[in-house]
Amino acid sequence: LLIAGGRLYVANSGWNGAGYDPGTVSVVDLADHNLLATIPVGLNPQDLAIDPQGQIQVICTGDFGSRTGKIYLIDARTNAVVDSVDTGGYPASGAISQTGLLYMAAGGWIDRGEVYLYDTMRENLLHGQGDPIRTALAAMDVVTDSEGYLYVASFGENAVSVFDMPDDSVTTYTVGSGPVALAVAEEPWIEIDSEPSRRTVSRGGKIAFSVSMAHSGTTADRVAALSLVVMPGGIPYGGNPLLGPYDLTLSPGDSLSVQVSETIPAGAPLGRYVLFSLARDLDSRRMTVDDFWFEVVP
Repeated sequence: LLIAGGRLYVANSGWNGAGYDPGTVSVVDLADHNLLATIPVGLNPQDLAIDPQGQIQVICTGDFGSRTGKIYLIDARTNAVVDSVDTGGYPASGAISQTGLLYMAAGGWIDRGEVYLYDTMRENLLHGQGDPIRTALAAMDVVTDSEGYLYVASFGENAVSVFDMPDDSVTTYTVGSGPVALAVAEEPWIEIDSEPSRRTVSRGGKIAFSVSMAHSGTTADRVAALSLVVMPGGIPYGGNPLLGPYDLTLSPGDSLSVQVSETIPAGAPLGRYVLFSLARDLDSRRMTVDDFWFEVVP
């Protein structure tokens, strides 16, 4: 299940007791619980995640035999599949980092566990069946945190492996028998929110947005704060950062908000842009990120 934009997205594996019927994703309006769409996707969809561009990534596992895994990309505006990516192997559970890296637990039951990695911003498979991130045996679930770490539950070795994202191994912890799921609980800290005035802007027009921060923790923190834009294809905007960087000390209960307006160059590439606003603790690895997408049109 995935909730995004007032809608519930449900991955329907199609398992019929003897094999797999075609996989689908159901879209339900949370306001009235009506079914809005049933979207055909790949074989055996197991998990969903939303990327910084506001698009739904559907992890389809395949049949654990001749038909291997794929990622299907759904445009949430049209409820249509716009692309698919072969991963090979059998990815199942997924998690997206704050910067748009999709990690997928992909089992590995013989001599190693496997995690695949897809860069949703650049639409590039970084680790797939041919060169997975190797973990303890039988990777069943993945989760990321605000300090830039990836955690992998490995059923086959009763372990949780830790990686410094994107793929640097840090350590492995022995846990109870057969771990299959993970979750991260983090202390309250900086909340950040960024919102555009509109989602579509013409070349030569202006994109206006607001950024607000609030300190919900219990101790004062010194943070670096900025906003930057990533263009279509994951290319950084040459005018970055649009806002900041600022060196701020925030005490518990402090809040601030700013309004920004930026002109879109006449020759800017057409397509979907993502603006990231972030606050990074200068005394630790903690980082809070919020993002929104907007589209540049002729």
